[in-house]
Amino acid sequence: MSDNLAFSDFRLAKFILEIRYKPAYLLWDNSGQIWYQVKTIWPDIEVQTADPNKTFFKLGDDISLTVELEKAFVIFHRKKIKDSLPILEKFFHVLLDGLVKSPRPI
Repeated sequence: MSDNLAFSDFRLAKFILEIRYKPAYLLWDNSGQIWYQVKTIWPDIEVQTADPNKTFFKLGDDISLTVELEKAFVIFHRKKIKDSLPILEKFFHVLLDGLVKSPRPI
């Protein structure tokens, strides 16, 4: 047995993508709209925490989605990176719309 480790000996256990931004105060107004749109994309998503400054949802056992006042991140547990890209793209498009656009009139 060799004492040398090779990069190929490692396996991906978790993949995290985090984006940071200036305080996005529209989150307080648009959080419900953001997660409503996410829920239409992934009906099985479940809320874990919903506070004014932080919302945290899980999609099955493999994906966690969190939005905070100054950052958002997605954690993929045991997922292949290539399978994660469409989820990332959809989530961050919804997030960008919710953090940049003003609330819709009632």
